[in-house]
Amino acid sequence: MESLVLPQEIILLLCETLAARGDFITLFHCSLVSRRVAIIALQQIYSIQDSAPASTGSTYSKLQWTQLWRSIVLSSLGETAFPYCAYIRTLSLGNLEECIHDIGRDKKLRSIFFGGAMGQFLVPREQYRPNEATSQTPLPLIDYQATMVKCAVSITEYIGNIADVTETAVMLEHLEFTYIPHDILPTMITRLGSLTSLRVRDGSVLGVEAASAISQCCPKFADLTCYY
Repeated sequence: MESLVLPQEIILLLCETLAARGDFITLFHCSLVSRRVAIIALQQIYSIQDSAPASTGSTYSKLQWTQLWRSIVLSSLGETAFPYCAYIRTLSLGNLEECIHDIGRDKKLRSIFFGGAMGQFLVPREQYRPNEATSQTPLPLIDYQATMVKCAVSITEYIGNIADVTETAVMLEHLEFTYIPHDILPTMITRLGSLTSLRVRDGSVLGVEAASAISQCCPKFADLTCYY
């Protein structure tokens, strides 16, 4: 007796329904069934990753939060089984910066996040002399903002390249951040043709170049939020 194979449309509908319910656990188990199902399930998982418990900090540990962001950033280097960062709809760089800040003093989590190819994203702050009376050498300080910016540039560059190669719109629609340098933000925006909303803490980072990039490259853009 031949085994029945579910059509892709049915699998997609199932995974979309699970994503709408925020059922990360069932989606994760679906991703383990086969590579064919995994592609669809993982697309749905990462499309709503900003509402995952690992991102919101509701029940998950810092380890899971660290691993989530590591997988997203690492995928922008082509070092993961699937291009996770190409699946995300909301890129919350404020959440990423907070994650990097939280693991800054944790040796174990730092080694996990910045291990292997991820080491290139670590931007150290100017070194300082440890207290001579202290036997333990403190961990080198991280420039959290600069590290986050390097990660963001890699993610958006990968997303933009995917869109150019496939000639299709990217999934990322919402961008949130605290600060991005004036000379970097416009280039990031040009890579996100499907961008519909931008949420930024300090509106002063939005110069003429950023506005022009939105006008020329983001035809569906509709919402801008500045907190001050």
